[in-house]
Amino acid sequence: GDGIYGTRVWENAPVIDDHTTEYFTRKGNDLYLIKTNWSQIGIKVTGIGKPEDVVMLGFPGEVDYSVTGDGVVIVPPFLCPATNPSPYAWVFKLSGVF
Repeated sequence: GDGIYGTRVWENAPVIDDHTTEYFTRKGNDLYLIKTNWSQIGIKVTGIGKPEDVVMLGFPGEVDYSVTGDGVVIVPPFLCPATNPSPYAWVFKLSGVF
């Protein structure tokens, strides 16, 4: 709910085509990346500042990420049935990027 309720569409989000699996919302200075297709490949988000923190909502562990010249690359964590917060969508919160 944190990535949906009280949020707005990120107006500077990358162009979304008909086959996208990534959606963006924002609340205050935080960005939410909603993935509807899980992948172990790094996710690059451009057009944002350095985050104070990156977490995956509902996931008990840390999320690795790196800051690049034009954004952030999020490394999705390894999930198992005990740590997977959802079978349908996964939300990464990037705090303080705006």
